[in-house]
Order: sequence, then structure tokens, then C-alpha cells
Amino acid sequence: MYESLEKLIRKDDLGITIMEERYGDGILFGLDMPARSIADPDQPLHDLIGQATSPGDTDAIEALCGLEELAEKYPALLYTQAATLKEGFEKLEEKAERWDCLSCEEQGHILEKVNEFYSKVFVSGLDSLLSKSNAYEVHYIGASGDADTGPLLEVTTETDFQYGFKIGQELMVVTDSKRTFKGNLSFFSDESLKIRKNERIEVCIPFEVITHVIDYGMKEEAV
Repeated sequence: MYESLEKLIRKDDLGITIMEERYGDGILFGLDMPARSIADPDQPLHDLIGQATSPGDTDAIEALCGLEELAEKYPALLYTQAATLKEGFEKLEEKAERWDCLSCEEQGHILEKVNEFYSKVFVSGLDSLLSKSNAYEVHYIGASGDADTGPLLEVTTETDFQYGFKIGQELMVVTDSKRTFKGNLSFFSDESLKIRKNERIEVCIPFEVITHVIDYGMKEEAV
């Protein structure tokens, strides 16, 4: 019954986001495609739908209106609103058929527009994120560690606090161009580090462009 939708879901092991509208009787549906790069959010539609159904009136309305505008401009966007589950799945099936007919370039363009709106809604709060206690402004960053600690990525802040991060820890790295890269620390040398977003996406970031490191896991002070 939903052949095109099922094809997309099975192909990339995707999940459908389904949430009730906060200010209405409808239901919001979204299907996120896999991220194309480590700089892309994992589930932009899921997060935007979550924002659109959140208690914050202004933020919720901004997200909901933005999603509606995107869906109107790009009929193949895998997002829709419906009064019932059946209607929602039928609309997603129609959109999945449209999506399957697009070229890779056309699909990429739509995903890029979704990510741009995601950045407007979420990444615009980067200053607030950097003000939290788990965000460290980088004065020095380099390889460290010994036989007891093992290899550590050492981060020294402007106030001379030192923190060591091990391979596998979840971090967000912020660069001087305000780009953010969130994932697991998979490698570091004397000049750069690598962040792995998933099995397919890994990026190398030179130390010289890193301005902040945000710790999303356990941290330990470097000796």
C-alpha cells in the first residue's frame, strides 16, 4: 500500500517522526534522509517537528511556519501535516513517489534548504551553547597522555584549565568560521583531529581553526 515509502525506509533504515500538533488537532509527519556530511544535522525534520510541537509559543510557531513554507515550495519534501494517521501516511507515500523521481542534485538541494532552516532555528543559539559549563574556549590543543592515562587530546583554556579527551568521547568542535562538527573523537595527531558522525562520515579538522570544544560525555582533567 505504501510501496515508495517502504522502499525509502528499508533502503537507509529510516524512521518516521510522528508528533501531535500543540496548537491544533493535526499530526505532523517527517522522514529524515541520511546526513550527507558531518556538518549536517542527523535528523533535522525530527528536531524541527519537535520544536514545532514544543511549549515555547514563539519558537514553536517559527518552526511550524518554516516547515509549512518548505513543504509548499518543495512538494517532494518528506514532511506533511494531516488530521489522521491514515491521511498522513497517504501523503507521505505521495511525497516518497515524488522524491524517488528527483535527481540526486534535486534531492540535495531540498536537503540543503532544510538544513539552512535548521541552522536558522537551532545554530543561531550557538552563543548560548558556548556559554555553558561544558564548552571550552581553546587556547591550546594538542596530543598528550602517558602510560597511565593513555593517549589524550589535551585542551587548555584561556584560564589555563586543562582537559583531556579520549578516543570515542562525544564532542562538538566549533571552528573560527562558526561551523560545528558533532560526533565521536576517532583520531588525533599533533596537528589535527577527526570526528566521526557515523559509520560513513568522518571529517579531519586542523587544530589551527578550532576555537571551542564542547564536551558531551565524561571529561577528565589532564595531568
